[in-house]
Amino acid sequence: MGRKFYPISVWYSSQTVTPKLSREIWERDIRNIRRLGFNAVRGWVNWADTEPEPGVFKFENIDLLMDIAER
Repeated sequence: MGRKFYPISVWYSSQTVTPKLSREIWERDIRNIRRLGFNAVRGWVNWADTEPEPGVFKFENIDLLMDIAER
């Protein structure tokens, strides 16, 4: 039987309310989150950053977090 899954996660993201972090820092943080035994990361979307003007979308932070977390 594999590892048990407990739906406990940590909040992690980078938007206006948090400092803009480099990819290296995000990778280090995700490694540490995993090393501490977490198997889920919960992020949030600050819509003012994601859609800075009507119809203009910026998903770079979300894409970056998903890419790092997937690995």
